[in-house]
Amino acid sequence: MSAAIAVRRVVKSYGAGETAVQALRGVDLDVHAGEVLLMMGPSGSGKTTLLSIMGGILQATGGSVAIAGREIVGLPERALPEVRLRHIGFVFQGFNLFPALTAAENVAIALDLRGIRGREADRRALAALDAVGLADRAHHRPGDLSGGQKQRVAIARALVGEPDIVLADEPTAALDHTSGERVLDLLRRVATEQRRAVVLVTHDPRTLPYADRIVHIEDGVLHGEPSHGRLGEASLP
Repeated sequence: MSAAIAVRRVVKSYGAGETAVQALRGVDLDVHAGEVLLMMGPSGSGKTTLLSIMGGILQATGGSVAIAGREIVGLPERALPEVRLRHIGFVFQGFNLFPALTAAENVAIALDLRGIRGREADRRALAALDAVGLADRAHHRPGDLSGGQKQRVAIARALVGEPDIVLADEPTAALDHTSGERVLDLLRRVATEQRRAVVLVTHDPRTLPYADRIVHIEDGVLHGEPSHGRLGEASLP
């Protein structure tokens, strides 16, 4: 089975010469449809850099990244938005919501980019907000929402277009226990029931039971791919 994302020997450098900083050092990683993969490691280890390269937001300095079999390293910048639009839903740590738009309108933007507008877009946006427990905040603007509510709007926006791949940077960091569990349950169902690939960058121990695999990154190097969570439990004697 081909990987939803296939990363090979990926290197990312910032700067040049003696001042160059190696953010990633030859990373190899496959992510498959139907699994939840956690990326963990200390701050500055390269987690978010790798996530951004996997999502076509940053370009790798070297190596290969294939999304649904299509190589994206070296693609011209003008070609990357189409790849992201077709395959990827991204949850940013900073929310990236439009302050002048309501929660429903922020979610519907992802549909508008796919040519889905009008009543169908409204219906899907409200359903996505309901899935994260925010149907009653659909017509509120970001300035009227808490940090946790903004995060859930961002998650609804990432999922509403039914992408093949969901990439999330600290998706539960701003959420209380109940909201965090609801979001993790939803992401788990997206992976298992809809056969999406879900990748979470996280420091949150609450995410561990929801994972099929965990990878650890330190100083730009990936340290193994041990089984954990559901796959780990299944492998126990």
